[in-house]
Amino acid sequence: MNRGELGPVVVLLVVGLLVAVSGALAVRAIGRRRDFGTPVDRATFTTLHRASRAASHLREGLTPEGCSRASRALRGLLGTPAIAITNGV
Repeated sequence: MNRGELGPVVVLLVVGLLVAVSGALAVRAIGRRRDFGTPVDRATFTTLHRASRAASHLREGLTPEGCSRASRALRGLLGTPAIAITNGV
């Protein structure tokens, strides 16, 4: 390659490097963003998240192990020190 052909290659390399760095910074900024919006939005998210965690443990029925695991999420959701889970029989 002679000196006249080297200019466009250098420009392309610099542009490629700038695009890569910009992309990495954008991904990092998006990953660090923790804002869920208003306090109502955060409370809704927390409530749905805890209910989902409890439901995942109860999908196979009211087994002792599933109820024990679900009770942790349900106590936090309800704000109580204890709960009772029964099968209604």
